[in-house]
Amino acid sequence: MASDADDIGCSAAFPFETLMRSTITRPKIARVREYVLNQLAVGTLSRGDALPTENELAKKLDVGRHSVREAIGELDRSGVVQRVQGKGTFVSMQSAPWADPANSGAAPANSKAEPAKKVNAYALVLPETIVSGFYPSLIRGFGQKARESRHESLMVETDGNLTTQGDVIFRLFHNNVSGVAIVPAGAPMPDHQLEVLRDHNIPVVFCHRHTANLNAPLVRWSWEEVGRIAAATLADLGHTKIALLSAAPIQALAPYVLGLQSELTRRGIAFPDSQIFSGKHFLHITAEQEWDEILTSVLDGPDRATAIFCCDESVSEHLYLAAMHRGLRVPEDLTILGVGPKWRDGALRTKLAAVTIDEIDLGRRAVQLLDEMREGTRPIDSNEVVTVPLELFAGSSLGPPPRKN
Repeated sequence: MASDADDIGCSAAFPFETLMRSTITRPKIARVREYVLNQLAVGTLSRGDALPTENELAKKLDVGRHSVREAIGELDRSGVVQRVQGKGTFVSMQSAPWADPANSGAAPANSKAEPAKKVNAYALVLPETIVSGFYPSLIRGFGQKARESRHESLMVETDGNLTTQGDVIFRLFHNNVSGVAIVPAGAPMPDHQLEVLRDHNIPVVFCHRHTANLNAPLVRWSWEEVGRIAAATLADLGHTKIALLSAAPIQALAPYVLGLQSELTRRGIAFPDSQIFSGKHFLHITAEQEWDEILTSVLDGPDRATAIFCCDESVSEHLYLAAMHRGLRVPEDLTILGVGPKWRDGALRTKLAAVTIDEIDLGRRAVQLLDEMREGTRPIDSNEVVTVPLELFAGSSLGPPPRKN
């Protein structure tokens, strides 16, 4: 989810107010695309039906004709609709995602988009690459509990894109899965993406964050509590010069800052904005120049912090290696504390201290909620929030501040 090419580098002093003001807007093209897909999902449009004209869609959705034309072009290329010169745009008869592969003939004129026979599988929808971070543990717990409840488990990625997320949900609906657990994209989830599933009694559970207006259970961990635990841990060791480091302005950054600030203020320890360091966009592991810029800001300043809380374990690893390269000893010269899954893997992560989340348990709880909604013991529009506990992994990167010469 990188920003524009000119929005690169780092911000040595990342004001907390900036985090609270930041919002994500939905592209107009995505708005048109999702509207058409929703009309198909709920049956307002059927195979062979003509779409409204570009002018009608532009007026209805308050977008320009160019946005409508681009969105319809994407749907045409993906086989959802078909443009017929001189006549208009029609829902595809042959290649539509809801078509029955066993029946290649034309659908009845009054046919509606209906899901197939229920598939005995739970789907886990993730926004990012699933090979690192929290997601391997989440997948593991989700799969374990799904098997115990006699369900297959499906894993799908959306690349953090709302349009892709809508397409994924649309396909899950038409495959009629038994339930969906989702770590949603960071932007607000359009209501129809949830309604498509819930209106056909397919339960939904949010994991990590809830981004929809409609009710659905949420299994989470407290971002603000992570900040409080980190602050208390570092303060108990005697640190008074504490910094926060993030590779990007992630959604959890503001709550992390709130937790740190509240606990440090309670203890009479200053935590100014100048000690908040964040990249301006998501830094890939190969973005060596950007990593070097932000790590230089953190480690080479005149009043370097003695302890640094990192918002992600990959950030902790980069910081650790950069400190060693500069001849700084961890933890004798610098204490590093991160946040990550309870399941510790890799040579560095077994050394680096972290506030940990049991994502295996989180995945299992998500399936338990899906089971309860399917069995009718919990309403499908439940708004319960389940918060999993946090723990501290006291790795060898924790230590008191260095003594002054």
